[in-house]
Order: sequence, then C-alpha cells, then structure tokens
Amino acid sequence: MVLYSIQLVPDKSRGLFATQQITAGTMILSEKPIMTLNRQDVEAEDTIARLEKRWNALSSEEQTQCLAKCYDAMGINDELSGNIAADGEMEVNYDEEKEASDGGQENGEDRDSVPLHLAVLLKYLNHQEYEGWQMSAVWLHSTLINHSCAPNASRIHDPRTYERQVRAIRDLKPGEEILVSYIDLNRPRDARAAALGFICLCTTCNGPKKEESDGRRRELAKLLEAFNDFDKRNEIGEPAQNENFEISNANADALVIRNDDYALALVLAEEFVAILQEEELVMALTMAVLITKHMAYSRYERCSFYAFEDCQLESCLDFARKALANERICQGPERIHRVEVFLQSMEEDCAVLANEAAQEEVEADK
Repeated sequence: MVLYSIQLVPDKSRGLFATQQITAGTMILSEKPIMTLNRQDVEAEDTIARLEKRWNALSSEEQTQCLAKCYDAMGINDELSGNIAADGEMEVNYDEEKEASDGGQENGEDRDSVPLHLAVLLKYLNHQEYEGWQMSAVWLHSTLINHSCAPNASRIHDPRTYERQVRAIRDLKPGEEILVSYIDLNRPRDARAAALGFICLCTTCNGPKKEESDGRRRELAKLLEAFNDFDKRNEIGEPAQNENFEISNANADALVIRNDDYALALVLAEEFVAILQEEELVMALTMAVLITKHMAYSRYERCSFYAFEDCQLESCLDFARKALANERICQGPERIHRVEVFLQSMEEDCAVLANEAAQEEVEADK
C-alpha cells in the first residue's frame, strides 16, 4: 500500500505527502536507486560507456522517470525535460583533473561531447555524491522529500545495497508533507542557513516563535560543544594539571565541565534532552551519533553513559532503554540495533556495580 503521493509544493518544486494517517515508526517507503555511479566508474577510462550500458538496461518508462528527476533537480526547463531523446550534445565536466591531463579524450571517449541525456545524467550524479565520494545514485522518490528544521521523518541509507528507507518519526496526518533534515540541527538559524545553502521556509525558521526556537538551538550548540570537550578530555584519562586549566583556556561564553564531573555532565545532558523535546528533535537526532573512545552514542545514550559513571544505575538503564526505543522507531524493529548491544552492556555493567555495592554493605555490617 502506497502511503504517500507526489505533489507540487509552492517555492519547493515537488514533495511527498501522507495519503493517510501514519503512525510513528511506520516505513513510508523503501527504494533502491534506478541508476548508480561509483568512484571506480568515474576513474575508469570508459565512464561514458559504463553509464550508457546502465542507461540502455532501463525500460523506456524508467528512462523517462530518471531524466525527469535529473531535469527537475537541476532546474532545466520543461521544454528540454520533455524531450529526453533529444539529439544533440552538451558540454560536461565530470573529472576536471583527468580532462586537464588528457585534453578531454581517453580510450576513444570524447569527454567534451556527450549525448545530451547522458550528459545531464552525469552532471546530476556528480552532484549527488554519498558515502565519502564513493558512490552517487538516482533515487526517484526519496530524493523528492523536502527539508525541515523540525522533521517528521528519517531517511536511512544502506551503503551495502544503496537502498533507502524513509520512516515516520512521529504521527503524520493525511495530507501532511513528509519532511526530513538535510543537516545537523543542533545549531542556530544562521548556521543552519549557511549549511543548507538555501533559505529554509519551515516554521522553525520563519514561524512566529522562530526567535524562541533560535535561542534554544543556540543553547543546544553551547551544550554540545561542552559535551564534546568533556568527552575528549576524559577519554584520554589524564586529569588536568591545573584545576582551572579548562576555564582559563576556554572562550568567555563557553560552558566547561571539569574533568570527571559526571554528576554535572548528567544534569546538563538531561537539560540538553529537555530542550530537544521542546524543539521536537529527540527522535530526529537519534541517528546523529558521536564517536568516542568509549562508544558511539546518541543523545539518550550520552545520558545513560554519564549516569553510569555517576553510579546512578536506574537512570542509566532508563536512558539506555529510551535510546533503544527511539532507534527502533527511526530504523525499524526488524534491524539488529547497535543500541541493543549498548543496553546489554549497560545492564551487565550495572549488575556488576550493584553486586559490588551489596558486598560492600555486607562487609560494612560485619
């Protein structure tokens, strides 16, 4: 059953809209790309031939859909987009370094004169690069989803199969536009605009409460900087030589958590999550993990880890379970979740600490 429709959106071209009530965690769509181009293809001597072979393997309908997507994304006019079989040539530059060295021709391929449909496709693929420049692809529907700084869906990419899944991260009403985030949302409006490269028209950026939201996002950025600094210092495991070292070397407005002060870190992490909840971002940022020496963890996992270090074992497990519940909504219950391993590890470690505490009480009573 198709849960969405494609509709025109004012000032945004097209977008995806819910056709019925969709509950949080529901997979809205799953699709594999209609066309791919990896780094090995680009670096090969017969790039155009490889692309043409894949193009010829598509049905006429798939070719029409593929080029319509490319034309739409690149802003090419309707007259041109309606003629996908147009004869002609288009200047294309998909590897400047190679063209500079070989004059635009290699292994019989004239890289300055490419059939129009392949040139447009190649330009689009060069723009849509993923996985550290290792591949690019054309997805027909998932790439139509517009951005919001308060998204209601997550878009997950599997680098092994190139499959994309889109899941609702909160309940959607019929007719509501499906929106994801293109960027990190832990920052104020001006920083988000710079990262996006276009003017965001979502209610968070342009609504009546945009200033209040902006203040909360600034606080998120400040807290996140403090957490990153705290984690970096503590994973090294070396106490500061001077107790005031961090403060004297920090920016005047920076928030500094002293080494090993996990009690304060936990309080601030809980404040961080509370702001995320107010901004409706807890679920949206579940997938945004931070890698440290200890583990990769999300926002609730951060709270869980700090609670464990502060010996607040019940809070530790409560936050770990919340992290797992969020990840199941964003990624689906059928996946093997990284947070399941995290929760199991926390349960085992908490059990060890609880047992040690019980033994200490027994020894103290003797």
